[in-house]
Parts: sequence; structure tokens; C-alpha cells
Amino acid sequence: MTRTTVKNSPALARQDLPPVPLDRPTGSFVAPALLGLVVLAVYANTWGVPFLYDDVEAIADNPTLRTLWPLTSVLAPDLPGGVTVSGRPLLNLSFALNYALSGPAVWSYHALNALIHSAAALTLFGLARRLLPRALAASRPTTDRLALAIAALWALHPLQTQAVTYTVQRAESLTGLFYFFTLYAFTRAVDAPAGAGRWRLACVVACTLGMATKETMVTAPLLVLLCDRTFFAGTWRAAWQKRRPLHLALGATWLLLGLLIWSTGGNRGGTVGLGVGQPLWAYPLTQFKAVAHYLRIAVWPEPLTFEYGTFWVERAGDLLPYAALVGPLVAATAWALVKHPRAGFLGAWFCIILAPTSLAPGTIQMIVEHRMYLPLAAVVAAGVVVLHRYGGARSLAVCALLAAAGGAATVARNHDYRSAIALWSRTVQQRPLNPRAQAGLAEAYAAAGQLDQAIIHHREAVRLLPDEAHYHYNLAHALARAGRRDEAILAYRQALRLAPTEAQTHNNLALLLSRTGAPETSLPHYDEARRLRPREALYAYNHGVTLAGLNRANDAAAAFTAALSLRPDYADAHFNLGSALASLGRIDDALAEYRTALRLQPTDLEFRVTYAGALQISGRPAEAITQYDAVITAQAQHAGAHFGRGNALAALHRSEEAMSSYETALRLQPDYADAHFKLGNTLIGLGHTAAAQKHYEAAVRLHPNDAEAHHNLGVAYARLERFTDARREFEAAVRLRPDYPEAQRNLAQLRTLLAR
Repeated sequence: MTRTTVKNSPALARQDLPPVPLDRPTGSFVAPALLGLVVLAVYANTWGVPFLYDDVEAIADNPTLRTLWPLTSVLAPDLPGGVTVSGRPLLNLSFALNYALSGPAVWSYHALNALIHSAAALTLFGLARRLLPRALAASRPTTDRLALAIAALWALHPLQTQAVTYTVQRAESLTGLFYFFTLYAFTRAVDAPAGAGRWRLACVVACTLGMATKETMVTAPLLVLLCDRTFFAGTWRAAWQKRRPLHLALGATWLLLGLLIWSTGGNRGGTVGLGVGQPLWAYPLTQFKAVAHYLRIAVWPEPLTFEYGTFWVERAGDLLPYAALVGPLVAATAWALVKHPRAGFLGAWFCIILAPTSLAPGTIQMIVEHRMYLPLAAVVAAGVVVLHRYGGARSLAVCALLAAAGGAATVARNHDYRSAIALWSRTVQQRPLNPRAQAGLAEAYAAAGQLDQAIIHHREAVRLLPDEAHYHYNLAHALARAGRRDEAILAYRQALRLAPTEAQTHNNLALLLSRTGAPETSLPHYDEARRLRPREALYAYNHGVTLAGLNRANDAAAAFTAALSLRPDYADAHFNLGSALASLGRIDDALAEYRTALRLQPTDLEFRVTYAGALQISGRPAEAITQYDAVITAQAQHAGAHFGRGNALAALHRSEEAMSSYETALRLQPDYADAHFKLGNTLIGLGHTAAAQKHYEAAVRLHPNDAEAHHNLGVAYARLERFTDARREFEAAVRLRPDYPEAQRNLAQLRTLLAR
């Protein structure tokens, strides 16, 4: 019988590969430390980059960052599912720590982002330093230098700028740090039996923290298992048998990730995952182009684009050029995992990490540069190894030059982030047919107060994608801010035709309509906004303000009460409810609401002035004076407070003091018609008729439709025996108010007198 020889293959390899000596050459910490400093220096020009795009919603306008206690509000933020920090508690906590350090000042956010990226680079160096000796037949000093080259090229590559410079994408870089450390701790646990327990714990903790940062971490347990099979155990079975508890513990971290995904509705606000309104195959087809593009900009990172826009595959011919590249790459990876597992590991690293964002259905982002944060390590490592194989020692010089070029390109790319206008202008220049880029530039101009430019780009976004409701909404908002009310109303109506169930659009349209000559047309939109979002206190409040303006005090009071049932600490709602109750004659109830409003906002001077006026109406002028004095102490130039104080003093028959207060009010505000009128009343009561006449004339000039001012001016003229002038003023008062009995009586008496 012929004997056969079985060749060694990956499937039959020995279960434990031989250990690799990990001696450290002298000075091994110097170069990595220098790399960390270089990374920080390259990103030093990002410290003043403002909050951009998703930063605003996730950081600047995120109320859960304002306090670190209780931790539940930070780790479980009550935010919509589509906000970047939603379902990512550790990410939200990191931003809360920044807020505690620097508030809204951006420097600490960028400093921490740069430190995270530097730490990730050093962790990648440590990981590569432990795996390369098992993958290459090279001396330890050589593999150390290759590991440093990989880390430097990866860290200084300009493709990483979006994950580091764009503040909110700390989600990607922080997850990347935990991802690298999970693998690094695993290699230490295998290579250092004496401290294996501590390193296994560190491995699982890092994986758990990554799951609490971003969903990208989902593939980490798989990569650890693949790393075990490829570099340590030799076979899947051996990896599972020898380190099953560790792999099970890593897999258990998926439970946390599942809970966090479920907490956001399972689809991140309807943009990613199941139930986003797209066929399961539509989005993955776009990823052939995306992956091909990622590979291109990994090799030649120009141009880099902040926002690529949405696109779909409409014809098979559009897909073929990209599939011709990506398909063989995946097939080659699968083949290499069997035949050459160490080489296959790099391909698997790239494909497995990109798989979740390439396969899970999405509706908005087809190409996103920060997704390459982790996969880029595989591309760089493959390039360095190939260079070393064919270039030998000279390859390290080439790597150094490439790293320097990458660092310079990174500094230049960071400059594009210096302002929202600069970043979006660059994006529009690159992708002028991208409506999201046009809308982003429009919002940047709007935030800078350049509304004309904002409207131009909002209109371009609408032109490019006319069936997208929120582009019409954003255009309407900009038009409203620019005072172009009629155009804004048309744009809001178009937005509602496309998306009739958007409560915010109904509310904003109602606000504009309430300021037209027919404010009652706003009421159906307020009703609809409140029906669609019954838990939104603002909509009930705005409804109440409009109803109050229509003199529907009972309905207004009901709306304000509804707003307060949703938000009891709504100071403006308490104040306006007080005003509605006062108009209904429920002065005691009104005073109670005013007091609550003042308790919530004790520094609001207008609240206090109105409260003082209500006290006077209720017959408590002395208390009113105390409130007016408090306002004047806080703001001596408050003409309204001096005027109200004069009224209260007049009610107490302290006419001389009242006159002084009215005069102060007029010195501060010479066109204060009511102050002229009241001072005239005080002067005429003191017998100073000629002086009173001048103030009545000023009141009539300022408010020509004020019947009482005409009447009192007529009284002054009559006392000065200017009877013709008096008759003219009495006639004006009756014309303005036909049911004015005093004016009618005085006019009749004067006519009788003049007829004699």
C-alpha cells in the first residue's frame, strides 16, 4: 500500500502556534511617544473649529449635557432617535464631561478628540507590534518599525479628519480606540499568562465600553475570534476550546448593544435599519460604489468631501465598474482566509468592519468618510507590508515621507473646517448637485445672519429635490426670518402638501398667519399641530397667544392651562395665563399666576411691571409701588415702571409725586403718549390747565384715535375759554367713540353756550 503524505494546512495546523519573543529594544517608547505628540500637533489647528451640522443638535442644543448628576439623564438622554448621541451613553457622557470643563467653548471638545485619536494610534501601534512578528519572517526591530509606520500612516492620513475634527464624530474615533484596545488586550491576555486574567477583563470592559459608544463595535467579538484563530490558536475549534469563556463574554456585550439600539426605536429615527421605507436590497447596492470610493481615497485622499449626498442604483450598468473591484476583493479575502489566513485577516478586517454600514438599509448617507476610521488600518497595514517586501529597509523612508505628506494634507483639510460657511462652500464646490450640501450651506449663511445668501441656496436645494418637504420648510424659515412673510407662507404650505403630518410646520405656518390681517386663519393649523404633537407645550402656548390677540380670553386661558399641564415651569405661560384671567375679571387668579411667573423668572422686569399694574387694578396701589420701585432699582431707565409708579401714586392722591414720576417717564421716552395723557390729568387736577393742555395736545398728536385724549384736551380748551377748539375736540371724541357719554354731554353744553 502506498503511503500518502498529508500537507499541513490551516485546517490541520497545530492548535497553539509557537510563542513569539516580545523583547523590547532600547528606546522603544521614544518613537511612539513622538508619534503621539506629532498627532496632537497636526490637529492643533482644530481647537477653534465651531460646532457644525449634527454638532448643534447633539452637543450645543443637548440639554442632557448641562449636568453630570444624576447620571441617568446623561447615560439615557431623552432625545429623538436620530440624534447622534441617542443610544450611545458613553459618547453623551464624554460630551457632558467637556461641558463641565469648558461649557460651550469648543477647545476642550477638540482637545479630547485629538487625545482620543492619538491614543488610538498608540494602541494600533501596540496591536501591530504584537501581531506582525507572527505574520512576517522578520526581526523584532524590523517589525517594531513597521508597526510604527502603520500607526503613523494611519493616524496622519487626511481621511481621518472627519472622525477627529468633526466634533460629534468622536462617536467613531472613541469607538475605534475601544476596538483597538479590545484586540490589544486580547493579545496581551494570550501572550502574558501571568497577567492573563487582568487582560481578559480589560478586553471585555473595552468591548463593553465600545458597544456603549457606537454600533460600529458590533463586529469586535468576531474580529477577536478571527484574530485568535489566525495568529494564536491556528483553528476555529482550538480558539473556541481554549478561550471559550472569553469569547462568550465578548459575545455577551451584544446584549447591551441590542438594548441600546432598541432604546432608539431600532432604526435611529427612521434613517438606518429595518422599517426605513426602502427595499432591503436598495441600499446595499449603493455600497459597491461606496467601498470602491473608500479604497480610492485611502490610496489618494483627494478630494475629501464632507457630505456626499444620497444616490440610488437605477441601472445594472452603473453598478458593474464598482462590483468588478469590490466583488473580487471579497472573494479574494474569503480565499485567503482559508489558504493564507494571515493575509486574509487584513481583508477580513476591512470587509467585516464595513459590513454593518454597508448592509443595514439606510436612507441618507451612502458614502461617509468617517466609516473608514477603523478599516483604513487594514489598507495601511497591507501597503506597509507590501512596501517592505519589495523595498526592504528603504520602504521605511518611503513610509516616513508618506506620513509627512499625510500630516501636511491633514493640516490643510482641517483648515476647511474653520467655519460652517467654509466647510459647506467647499462641499458645494465639489458636489454642486447635492441638495444636502446646498441646504447645509444655506443653514450656515442663515446662522451668520446672511439671509439673502441662505435663501439662494435653500431655493437651490428645493430645485434639486422638489419633493423633499424639509427643504421647503427650511426655505420658509429663512424667508420668515428675512421678513418675507408672504413667500414664507407659500413655502410652508408647499411643505405641508408634501408632509401634511409635520406638526412643526403647522405651528410655524400658524405663527406667520397670526400676524396677517386675518389671524383667525392660523387657528386650524394650531389645532392640527396640537393634535399631532399633544405633548408639545410650545404649540399650546403659541395657540393661546393668538387666541388672546383675538380677544378670546376664555379659549386663550384654556390653551395656556394646557401648556402648563405639560410644562409646569413654563414662566411665559403662567404670565400670559395671568393676563387672560385679568381680562376676564379674575384678578386674584391673575395675581397668583403673575407671582408664579416671577418666582420662576425673578429677573424679568416686564413680568414685574405687569404684576404691579394688576396689583393696582385690584386696589393695592401701595404694593404696586413696591414692585415698581424694584424694577426702577434694577433698571433706572425703565420708562414703563416710572409711568406705572405715577399711576399708583395718583391712586393714593399723591399728585405731586405722581407728576414727578410721569415727568421722569417722559424724559426717558418723550413719545410716551399715555404718560402725556396721565400727566395732563394730574396737572389739570392741580389747576395747571395750560400745562395740562400741552400734554393733551402731545397725546393727541401721538395717538390721534384716542377719544379720551381728545375729550380731555377739549376740557382744557373749555377751561381756557377756547370754546371753538374745545368743540372740535369734543366732536372728535364723539366721532371716535359714539357711545362716549361725557363727550356727548360736554359737546351739547358747549353747543348751547356757543348758540347764545
